Formats: sequence, C-alpha cells, structure tokens
Amino acid sequence: MAERIRTCIICGNNSSTLHFLPNKKQLRKRWLEFIFGRPPVYYSAWLVVCSDHFEPSDFTNYDAYSSGSVSKLSLKPGSVPSRRPATSSQASTTPPLSTDPSTQRPLGKSDHVRSYTAKTYFSDCKISLILKI
Repeated sequence: MAERIRTCIICGNNSSTLHFLPNKKQLRKRWLEFIFGRPPVYYSAWLVVCSDHFEPSDFTNYDAYSSGSVSKLSLKPGSVPSRRPATSSQASTTPPLSTDPSTQRPLGKSDHVRSYTAKTYFSDCKISLILKI
C-alpha cells in the first residue's frame, strides 16, 4: 500500500513544516476551534496544520529557519494557529474521519454511532463516515 502524504487540514499544503495536534486537552480544543469553528465530537488524531497558520513569534527557531540553518520549524509550547489563507473565509466544517476507531479521539462522551459510506472531496476513494446520533 502506498504511503499517505500528510497535508495541512486548512489549506492542503504539504511543503511547509506540519504540526500535529497538541496532547494537552485545552490546547487541542483551541486548535480544533481554529480549524473547524466548533470542535467536532470525533476527528482524526492525525490532523496536521502547516506552519503558514502560525505567527513567526510562535516558533522557537524562526530566525534559524529563515537563514536556512534549520530545515523545520519548532513551535513554542502553548502556540495556537491564528492565520488563515486569504482564500479561506471561515473554518472547514467537514472533519476528516478515519475508518480506524483507534485513530479517533472523542472530545466528550459519545452516544451511539453508526457507520455510513460517503465519497470524500479529496479523491474518489470511499471512507466510513461516523456520525453522532
């Protein structure tokens, strides 16, 4: 099976430094609010946001990166994405979901869920969509 290329959930960029969701619950919630507007109940644990959505002051090594001394940017603890591309007027409303429940994290208590098949807007492949009922 081919390796999946990770892309930014907001803009689809895969050439900038990509940052995974933080582990701390409150900080992760702030990231999800920026990404989706209203945090979804279920979302992929593998979501990434590119460095384009952070301010230069959010990085520990921005000057070294700008001068070419390092190849990847490192976020300061507690940083939250705050920049949107000019073409994006609001947050994405469709969280990418996985067919593997072990890659999903609930934000709150879950009720019953059912699995449906839907086409993703990224490609013609089918995914399982889990909806809270």
